[in-house]
Amino acid sequence: DLNYAMSSFMMDSTAASIAHFDQADRYAEDFSKNYSYEALALISNPMVRPYEVEYYERVMIHFFQALNYIKIGEEEDALVECRRMNLVLNQLSDAFKKHDGKRYSRDAFGHYMMAVLYEMAGDDNNAFIAYRNALEIYEDDYARLFGMSVPEVIKTGIIRTAYRTGFTTELLKYENKFRLKHKESAKGKGRLVTFMLDGMSPVKTEVNVDFVKNQNGGVVNFSNGDTGLTIPILWGDCTSSEKSSLKDVSYIRMAIPQYISRGSRCDGVLSINGAAQRIDVVEDVDKVARQSLKDRLWRELGKSLLRTAAKEAIHQAAAKQNEYAGLLVNIMNAVTEKADTRSWMSLPSKIRVVDVELDAGTYNVDYSSCATNSATIDVSEGRTTFAVFRGF
Repeated sequence: DLNYAMSSFMMDSTAASIAHFDQADRYAEDFSKNYSYEALALISNPMVRPYEVEYYERVMIHFFQALNYIKIGEEEDALVECRRMNLVLNQLSDAFKKHDGKRYSRDAFGHYMMAVLYEMAGDDNNAFIAYRNALEIYEDDYARLFGMSVPEVIKTGIIRTAYRTGFTTELLKYENKFRLKHKESAKGKGRLVTFMLDGMSPVKTEVNVDFVKNQNGGVVNFSNGDTGLTIPILWGDCTSSEKSSLKDVSYIRMAIPQYISRGSRCDGVLSINGAAQRIDVVEDVDKVARQSLKDRLWRELGKSLLRTAAKEAIHQAAAKQNEYAGLLVNIMNAVTEKADTRSWMSLPSKIRVVDVELDAGTYNVDYSSCATNSATIDVSEGRTTFAVFRGF
């Protein structure tokens, strides 16, 4: 559904895109473990289970759905997507309560998009809060995890909304912090916010890693010398079936997921009536995806370990009964051992933005990224207009 929704979005089949994103969102919200799937996954591979949408992918669902509603003039529905995005962001924070800035537990882009939508609706108070939240995450988490600096649109946005809400202390604080002065909008102005979806998000593939067992007291370690990975298993925490599976296993080969970057082939340039604009990167999807996988690597390794151990136990039990049966089980184990390589493959590698104030009127907007895409866009006084370009 996600890839269908994205394809429909890019082809301006808005009704179809909305329907597919709604379906994907329902799957994401209603996702729960089905124990028959879990049992089957334990002796085959995780691909038999329904796909569990990543948190960053859920943020993207609401981002594109909000743009869909804006396309058809349904701004209230776009704000609903904004609020639903906020729920996802809260769930993300709750999932990693011990936030230490070393993992993807807050999404700056999600807060930025909320700020833009609130500001579009004239809710400057909530827009200011969202800009401030985005600023904190860019400065702390994104700088450390992804090497990203604070986008200029965050600086100007927080100053603009602080002025409009009458937060004088905050206005002076951020003007001094960023060495920027608020410029009051003249009459007859409107805003143009242009999103550029550059490149292709990374794709998952699988890699086979060999682990050797070493038991030391109550801890069973499975280690790989090449990668330096060690998976510790507390023997006392294992169930009787898990202990039985692990008892006679001395060596295992596991299939685990990894990302392969596809990136962007071109650095796009956006011009309005021939004048090149400053472009900010607001989300590096490639880096966020990689960090998300890294954050849950140990959980993935643990699941893979138990799955592989269970398969090996079945193989050894069959081999004791019949040599050929053991061989057949071993072949089936090798064939069915796979990592979960599913992902939303049609996402961009980076999301960039140009946010400018313009006189009301009609503008020629060109985005050159390997090829040139052009659009004629009307900007209305006192309103925010959105545009989206896809670059590869």
